[in-house]
Amino acid sequence: MTLVQSWIDSLALLKPKNLQLFVMVTIKSIIEAYKLYVRYFWWLLLIIVICFFIAPDYLVSFKNRDTISLASYATILGIVRSLYGILFLAVCFITRPSIVQKNCNYLRTHYKKIIVYWLLWFVLMTASSVWMILVPLFIVSSYSSGYIFSVLFFADSEGGLKSFLFSLWNALKMIVYNCPLLLIMGICFYLPVLIFNSIFFISPLMKHIIAAILLPIGVCTYTNIYIKKLHDQFDLYFNRAQ
Repeated sequence: MTLVQSWIDSLALLKPKNLQLFVMVTIKSIIEAYKLYVRYFWWLLLIIVICFFIAPDYLVSFKNRDTISLASYATILGIVRSLYGILFLAVCFITRPSIVQKNCNYLRTHYKKIIVYWLLWFVLMTASSVWMILVPLFIVSSYSSGYIFSVLFFADSEGGLKSFLFSLWNALKMIVYNCPLLLIMGICFYLPVLIFNSIFFISPLMKHIIAAILLPIGVCTYTNIYIKKLHDQFDLYFNRAQ
């Protein structure tokens, strides 16, 4: 499959008939994801909201240059970012197709499978100049397809460092071979956020709260793209003999 042909094929999803079916399937998966998301992770969402109310006022602290309050705010923000990373993984695990019942044991298994490599990736990015270019690992947004694809590829693997590296590689290939489609999807997600931010001031903590609440929408959308493209372009990522 040539790169140009794969780009043309990827845009076929936006044809009215295909798009209508995709939207219907995605809406259904979002509803199901929210049910599990709230059932198993309501307490993490509650902690994030509590952190917002106990944090110092960001604008007041910044205007007064109150270093103590700003340090306190930064600490709480770091905690919320870490919790957001946990929620991001949770939504990826919840939305991926699986014949296994999605319960606490299912989630625990996948967390144990990926957590060491996820943290290692975070450390490597923090220590490199890539950190200045890419979105930080623990504040990935719902439109960061690369992170979502990486987690999904790894969740579908047997685990281990080799599988994790292959998952990153396969995620990169999926982005390259479906770049036009993902670019349009990214604009659809990012443009409303950009407009909203240009009209209203949203503090960093509030942005994370809103993002945590809306996580299933973006992740479900990209998960369904992952499922379709994995089926259509299987030979790009795996050998048929495997």
